[in-house]
Amino acid sequence: TKEVVLDIAQNNLKYLYEILQNLENNNMADLGINIKITYKDISVNLDLKESLLVINALATKKIALRGSAYSMIGKRIEKPLMLELCKRCCISESHIDATNFKKDKKLEYDREVDFKLYNKDRSKVYRVEVKLMSKGNPESADAVIARDTDIFIAYTLSEQNKQQLENLSIVYLELKNNSNILLDFKKLCKRLDIPLINHV
Repeated sequence: TKEVVLDIAQNNLKYLYEILQNLENNNMADLGINIKITYKDISVNLDLKESLLVINALATKKIALRGSAYSMIGKRIEKPLMLELCKRCCISESHIDATNFKKDKKLEYDREVDFKLYNKDRSKVYRVEVKLMSKGNPESADAVIARDTDIFIAYTLSEQNKQQLENLSIVYLELKNNSNILLDFKKLCKRLDIPLINHV
């Protein structure tokens, strides 16, 4: 997320500043990095400090692009994953809502959600959040809280995330190294009174 990238960039800048200070203090004339930037007929040669600043900026941008790529891939996989999970666990189509949800700007606290499931008599809507990013990503747990989630499906969760979800009474399913995903999802559905139909 933007906040994570900015935080990393800030830490990198502090580290880079320390390196530049050390270079200045130690008068390290024998160390050299030279970057030449050329655009059409104009060329600019950067000294050591300027080169390090450019390298830092490029590294930060790479992190941002990589994060965006993972996010885009996740968005394309999350809905098909949920549909397949519901199909294999025999959840009735009438109790699934996989439409593209958009924030209702009329509602002050409404947030975009990945998926919705309903209880037996459709009196209760369960908002489902799916995150396929790895453990340690702070955006995962934050998204659950921000979107008023009832069910959280995650690739992996830290113990701290699990504790946080339990404290918020959010039901979760961790996918990584779980050989009982279908059984666990069925248990989750039964617990929330989401109907499972029998195989024909």
